[in-house]
This record gives sequence, C-alpha cells and structure tokens, in this order.
Amino acid sequence: MAKFIEEFRAVLADGGDLPSLPEVVIDLQEALEDDTASGGRIAGVIRRDPAMATKLLRVANSSAFNTGSPVSSVDGALQRLGFRQVRSICMGIAVMGAFNRSGSGLLDQRFWQHSVAVATLARELARGLGYHALPLDELYVGGLLHDVGFVLLDQYFPHALKEARVVAEATGARLWMTERIVLGTDHGEVGGMLLDSWSLPAGITAAVSCHHHPREAPERHRDAVWLTFAAERLSATHGPSLAIEGLSGEGTERMVEAMRSAGCDVDAVLEGASANVPALA
Repeated sequence: MAKFIEEFRAVLADGGDLPSLPEVVIDLQEALEDDTASGGRIAGVIRRDPAMATKLLRVANSSAFNTGSPVSSVDGALQRLGFRQVRSICMGIAVMGAFNRSGSGLLDQRFWQHSVAVATLARELARGLGYHALPLDELYVGGLLHDVGFVLLDQYFPHALKEARVVAEATGARLWMTERIVLGTDHGEVGGMLLDSWSLPAGITAAVSCHHHPREAPERHRDAVWLTFAAERLSATHGPSLAIEGLSGEGTERMVEAMRSAGCDVDAVLEGASANVPALA
C-alpha cells in the first residue's frame, strides 16, 4: 500500500476517475476576474446552483456577518459580504459538492462544522495577530478545505484510508502519521495535490497540503499554514473536532499563550468562531 502515492499521482496525471472542478466555480472565477462584470452577472452564476445559493445565504445571515436585517437574496449576500468573500465561500461549497459518491458518510454535518470552525478560526487568528500576507478570504478557503483529502480518500480510495485507520486504531497514533507510513502521503497532501491540479491559488493548496506539518510548507506560505495548523489544534481541543483524526490537546496551551503574548485575544476568537459554526452546516 506504500505505493499508493505513486498510483495516486498517476491517476491525477491522466485525469482518471477523479472529481473535476465544478463548472460553476470556473464561471464564477471568470465573472469575478472580469472588471466589467456586474453584481447581477455574478449572482446569476450562483443562483444556477440552488444548494450553493442556500448555503451562501446562511453565511450572510450568520452572527459573523449579520450587521442588520436578514438578507433573502444572493444579490443581498453579495452586498453584505463583498465579491472576494463570496468567491471564497462559494469555492469551498462547490469543491465539497464535487464529491457526490456514496462513501462511509464522512461528509456529514459534523465534518462541515469542523471545516467551518477551522476556516473561521484561521481567519480570526490572522486578524488578531495582524497577519496580512495572504488575503483573509483565501485563508478562510484553506481552512474550509483543509480536510478535503479525507473525502477524496473515503470516496475514491476507501481501502487505502481503511488500512491507515486500522493501523492508527491499533497503535493509538494520529491518523495523518499512519497515513504517511502506510500510504506514503497523508490526507492533507492528497487534497492539496487535487486542488493544485484544479489550479486553485497556491496559498490555499499549501494550507491544505501542510496543515499537519507546517514546517514543510513553502516559506512564502508558511505563516498561513501555521494559522491553519493552529486553527485545527484549537478546534480539536475546543470543538468541533473529527474523532477519526485522533488529535490531542498536547502543546495547545503553549501555542495559545504565545498568541496571547503577541496581542491576540484568543478567547474572543474562540467565542466568535463558535457562534459561526452552524453557518454552512
């Protein structure tokens, strides 16, 4: 099974039986990159995907963004959130929507809650620490998609994921570590390779690929990856977490104290993230 990484690269190179980037994301990217595109055109692209439109409205009306009366239309969400934030949210929704095979049920409400929590924590930690190198909307997408490799393995390579899980359960090791031993890679790198093949921004793919081992991230994106890493560790200790990962709170308190020393109100960040978790679930 250690040859899995070689086999996966081969499948990725020839297109294979893998999900493709949803057309709505391509159309949305084109519309947002067109300086002459109107809000109406962008809203029209989003409305073509009812599930995306519904989840976008949930975000716009969540406690993190609701600054007035509820919005009931995609146009209203665009006005409240702005084009860049809407692009990020819709990209995350569409990428997850590309996985529609029947797997083990990994892509359920708990998975979404964990993904949204990590995305929100990463963005708010960046604000609290004054981090600006990567746009906050891209940092949010990286957090939202950080575990997309789990879904890919679960739906397209279930035997590989099962073997890694068996070893993790038998040894008590963290799942991403046993993935690297058994598969020659881990779910973060698998997800990052897929997103890179879709030409998503490098900062997003780095956050996904290296969220368990930020020291291995490209130097220009290492701080962003550390924020995603920190966000998942906080989610593991303060919830919602993914039980199958086997992450512990070891070292989290030292990390929190370091961020507090740097001027970040971690308690406020945790409280704000907790209020926003239901937004995409």
